[in-house]
Amino acid sequence: NRLERGGSYTGRFDWLARRATQRRHPCARVATLRRPDRAPDHGRGGRRNEPKFCALVGVEFDPAAALGDGRAQVVVYEFSDYECPMCRHFAAETFPRFEKDYVRTGRVALVFRDNPLTVHPRAASAAAAGACAETFGKRWPMTERLLRDPVALSDDDFRRHAREIGIESAGFERCVSDPATAGKIRQGLEEAKRLGVKGTPIFLIGVRRPEDRRVRAVRKKPHAGKMSLRT
Repeated sequence: NRLERGGSYTGRFDWLARRATQRRHPCARVATLRRPDRAPDHGRGGRRNEPKFCALVGVEFDPAAALGDGRAQVVVYEFSDYECPMCRHFAAETFPRFEKDYVRTGRVALVFRDNPLTVHPRAASAAAAGACAETFGKRWPMTERLLRDPVALSDDDFRRHAREIGIESAGFERCVSDPATAGKIRQGLEEAKRLGVKGTPIFLIGVRRPEDRRVRAVRKKPHAGKMSLRT
């Protein structure tokens, strides 16, 4: 779920990632114990064998769309909005360290999910540019440019970014104007809603077996109260 803001943002994210890769966070243990397509386990007295704060969800995983080793057992999904100030803060302040310590080392695969908010007038157009860059195998170079400061999210900016990262201009233009691209963004929003994602940036952390195309991710249950950080 939403990570702490301000000066503790980087440290909080590092704490979550470290606990997940070590299987020490209680929600990470839930993900390793059960599959989302199976009935819940029950412990002594018929109670579910999971922390009261955690809900297990299944999320599709495409290794080709992930940053890092597609064979990584821990997967982080980043639900983001290109106009979101805290998303830009994460990209500038936290992501470089996270990529260095977890992605480049093969411990974590990172998947970017567009979640444009209606309060941001250019977010949907930017999401379309990012989605089209992904179809050309250039998601992460485009994402890096779209999240740079100062904010530059005009149509001309999208075209310039596409040229800089080697995307053919005519193909990019066709993609961003294709109704199928807008449909893909809507499907992503529906998935975010299904997963309980509200706002940005939101991170889901899950685990998978090497052969699986589906990740067992966890999120905080609605109305579960505050989760202790000392787990």
